[in-house]
Amino acid sequence: SLRGDDHRSQGVVRQDSMGIWRVNDSTKAAVLVCVTDGVSSQPHSHRGAVAVCQLLRDLAQHQVSRFFRAGPGKGLEILWELMAEQLSAQLSEMAVRQKMEPVTLSTTLAAAFIEEDPADPAERRFVILNVGDATAFVLRGGKFTECLADPHEGPVAESRTWTLPTGIGPVGTAAGVIGRRDMLMVCSDGMSNPMRNGDVQEQLAQWWGGDRLPDLTEFGWQLSYRVKSYGDDRTAVCVWGR
Repeated sequence: SLRGDDHRSQGVVRQDSMGIWRVNDSTKAAVLVCVTDGVSSQPHSHRGAVAVCQLLRDLAQHQVSRFFRAGPGKGLEILWELMAEQLSAQLSEMAVRQKMEPVTLSTTLAAAFIEEDPADPAERRFVILNVGDATAFVLRGGKFTECLADPHEGPVAESRTWTLPTGIGPVGTAAGVIGRRDMLMVCSDGMSNPMRNGDVQEQLAQWWGGDRLPDLTEFGWQLSYRVKSYGDDRTAVCVWGR
């Protein structure tokens, strides 16, 4: 998770946050990854971004198997809608306790549950959840495929950014598998927006799609690539199916 050029030049705190945890209930264990992106116009959004990751971890801890059983479709969407409403309520309560307006904590969210012990190691299942324009991609065969629909695209253009806690809007869900040579990336729009450029995708695929995986320092350098006119904070959590 890196502070973007815009915030560095302005001396503004990074508004993205992230988390990686092992979560499990009585029947299922998974890795939970979380990426949040605080809304730049709200003064405490960086605090909301941190809090949502921690709140999601606590809520999800005992419901892992439910998300995998629900699978893609309406059942998964309903389950995630209920949890997103719980997240919003808890974040709003935190704001009130700290004498802040809930909207000042506004943040987007994307998260993924990834199976820890799959029945078939070549097909490790994952479930993606989001609110707003944080998203996820699968890198397979040298090509990135976005897991979720862009909320700003469609027959009717939607300029609003859906956020927790006061403007959840339509939630996003997806499910799939990571093969042994695949990679799942959960990221903020500071990462996904520059990837609309084909050259960016091609370079990232070269770095992350081969046999050799980067170490943490190298990964941080690769994540900090620069593209003209894209200066937002940039956060990505990558999970390789090795």
